[in-house]
Amino acid sequence: MEWKTVVRPHTERINVKRSEFYATIFPIKDEKDFREKLKEVSKRDATHNCWAYRIFSPNGILEHSSDDGEPSGTAGRPILGVLKKYDLMNTAIVVTRYFGGVKLGVRGLIEAYSSAAEMAVKGAELRRLRLMKEFEVEIGYQELNNVFRVAEMIGLELVEMNYTERGAKILLRGLEVPENLVIKTIRDVLI
Repeated sequence: MEWKTVVRPHTERINVKRSEFYATIFPIKDEKDFREKLKEVSKRDATHNCWAYRIFSPNGILEHSSDDGEPSGTAGRPILGVLKKYDLMNTAIVVTRYFGGVKLGVRGLIEAYSSAAEMAVKGAELRRLRLMKEFEVEIGYQELNNVFRVAEMIGLELVEMNYTERGAKILLRGLEVPENLVIKTIRDVLI
């Protein structure tokens, strides 16, 4: 599966029967990051701040949405559907609605929220994500050069390195895990 994410936040606006819909798409790292950004993006004076997000985790894909007071299934689920349609991951969309005095009905709400979300996606700059292996090795000082040579040969990225009394703990990232290194921990990450 190949996923994409948004490079930076982007907002689009549409007007549907005098109601204003502002759709903001933005990248997120995890649920905590989403909650913090949701506070920034949501407008207190708005009638509704409906949202959806998708996050990759080693335990599976996390997907959540909220109708924020709109009839059930008319806002959050259509926004989530747009995220899925465009294979977006580690991405959230918040659609803020200012009620214009005309009720849109269930079908009208679904169309308005999905249209606003889709406009935000189409207007945003996207980039591809890659599924990588991130792994930690613990080595003695005498093995450092060997690990650096292996990392350079197969194109591993050095994420973090901490010296210990006996050597070093090194966090590496790559498309595959080399067989000639003793791995302490390993996990999938989306970069």
